[in-house]
Amino acid sequence: MSKGPWSCNEDVLLKKLVNETPKKQDQIHWVEIGRRMNSRTSKQCRERYRHHLDPKSNYYSNMFIQLVIFMIYLTLNLLNINKNIVNRSALSEEEKDLIWDCLTKGITSHASIAKLIPGRTPLQIKNYIYRERAKERVRIKAKMSLPNICNVSATRKLGT
Repeated sequence: MSKGPWSCNEDVLLKKLVNETPKKQDQIHWVEIGRRMNSRTSKQCRERYRHHLDPKSNYYSNMFIQLVIFMIYLTLNLLNINKNIVNRSALSEEEKDLIWDCLTKGITSHASIAKLIPGRTPLQIKNYIYRERAKERVRIKAKMSLPNICNVSATRKLGT
């Protein structure tokens, strides 16, 4: 098995084998092609054909488009053209009330609630809800402690 760059002869042979080898259920039988190729493994043949020789493949054109989109995204962020500025300050009372109103009305999706509050992300909404629920659980546990339930003073002796 050889490593390294593919020769033109190998490319021609691979195309020929792909066209000649019978397909199973419309799938190319790469193991058979690898056996007949002699110099390359079936995986090498499959990758070479899919990414370089297949006339239906648009692998590199898709990569180029994704690269261009990423470059535009970076440029917009560097120029601060992004108008969706995230508000990182603490939630206001109005925002808190709106969140609880949504929850009582059955809107439980953090993303849906975040759309109603400009500048807030779904993660901020989720963290606020989880934090408040955790505080409520602590308050309930404190109320359910033995001294509070029995209304017994900690200094009072039992049996007297």
